[in-house]
Amino acid sequence: MLSCLIISKEEVENCNFSSVEKHFSRFSKKSDVLINKHSSIELMFHGYDNNESELYEIPEVMNWLSESIKKGIPWFYFLSLDFKASTLKLLLYSYCGIGKKELIGDRYLVSFNGEKLKSFIDINFTNMNIFMQKYGLSIELNKQISSKILEVLESGMKETDPFPKPKIN
Repeated sequence: MLSCLIISKEEVENCNFSSVEKHFSRFSKKSDVLINKHSSIELMFHGYDNNESELYEIPEVMNWLSESIKKGIPWFYFLSLDFKASTLKLLLYSYCGIGKKELIGDRYLVSFNGEKLKSFIDINFTNMNIFMQKYGLSIELNKQISSKILEVLESGMKETDPFPKPKIN
């Protein structure tokens, strides 16, 4: 079941991860809850509704996401693994930056720096592995999640990105 975790503008501006850590800690108290929470979280950023920019265009949001990776948040364990879902994509963009965007039809094809992409994958798998080992989660579950992550990233890399075509006034 998909759950939304709401991140406030204040948390973003202060680079505060305590609400995320609190939720993940609560999930971790019971192994059955923790197992059921894998691949089930989407983030919502509260306080940006009146901002006309897309989330990936808001530097504070991108910085918060990038810093959360460096802090060791096990996003690969918790985030929904639907590449069309926004959080996994935002996480990727926050760490790798958005390189060249090429308009193809009504969508953009986005390219990334290969070294940054490798680092993004390495650090997020490391964060997930540390987390799963800490809570004694099975290697089978780790393999299942890891395979799905690679499948999602590969499929997302082959498709054009669903950024909307810019409006021309």
